[in-house]
Amino acid sequence: MLSMLAVAGFTSCGKDDQPEIDPTDGVALSSKVKVYYSETVKGTIPAATDQALVLQSEDGDVVAIDGRYTIIKPRFSVGAYSAAGYLVQFEGNSSSYFKVDYTLARNARKAQEGQYKTEGEFFPGDSAIIFKLPENIKSGTFTVNVAAFSAGGSVSNTIKYIVEVKQPGGLPSLNGTWQLSGTKKIGFDTAWKFNVYKADTIQQMVYCVSNKPTTVCPNGQMCDGIYKPTYITQTDKFEYVLGSGGAFKSTEVTGGRMPNWATSTCDAMAFTSYSNTFTKTGGWNYDESLKSIYIVYDSNGDAGTSYLEVAIIPVEVKGNKIILTRGTRLEEYTKK
Repeated sequence: MLSMLAVAGFTSCGKDDQPEIDPTDGVALSSKVKVYYSETVKGTIPAATDQALVLQSEDGDVVAIDGRYTIIKPRFSVGAYSAAGYLVQFEGNSSSYFKVDYTLARNARKAQEGQYKTEGEFFPGDSAIIFKLPENIKSGTFTVNVAAFSAGGSVSNTIKYIVEVKQPGGLPSLNGTWQLSGTKKIGFDTAWKFNVYKADTIQQMVYCVSNKPTTVCPNGQMCDGIYKPTYITQTDKFEYVLGSGGAFKSTEVTGGRMPNWATSTCDAMAFTSYSNTFTKTGGWNYDESLKSIYIVYDSNGDAGTSYLEVAIIPVEVKGNKIILTRGTRLEEYTKK
């Protein structure tokens, strides 16, 4: 477990000239954090009532970026179908806790699409505890105690989550837009591959049956076929944006074409083009000791966010290029 940040004994000014919050100060943290679709209840989380609801213990820390969203998704051993929400208390604050109730309107959310519900016995679907950290919290760790409750009044066991807070951004040379420009598989490729945006073409045996092209020769028939390019796929764009304030965004654009068999003839194949754009948003932090960047994908807390993905990626800066190490794959990015 990561060591807790010691109380410094003095107050300094942080963002917007607000006093910095020590993450170990549960009272101050509770007063500034925004826990979505919740109400504040005086006292401490009640003791477990029975075995109708049981949460699984969690190993490892949750990583969060100062001023951004933290998403905790408890797992159940028993009773996920009957859970109606969670009880959330920041350790160090014994005077109140948050009751996260999924029947409440989500008027604190950025988007108003649907409601989070618990579903599934071991992984409760899209239910999650989402809260936004204040923008003036120091680096360090804090503990969140969580229990589940049911509409019938049952309360589960209480489990602990350790949240590690990192400051946004860092290392100014990483700020900017970076476009994927090369890849290399460690222990396999002897040289870099820079044709990352080259189209891949699939060729298939195409037969002419009743003046219509098809890849299937009917049973009992003799078909003369010819190999033709049918499907084309390619990546048109893959880039990261590392904002100076710690905001992160990745964009991937893929496209290609596929046969339109209905309008094709044996002499003239018809095709339909398509394009898809995939984006991820969150925050980033550079860890000097690890020479790595932390990327916390939190989707800016938008509705539909049901998980928190954290990537720790070693990075090497080489002028206007950076090299990211993802397991056995090296990726080169060039600054735009």
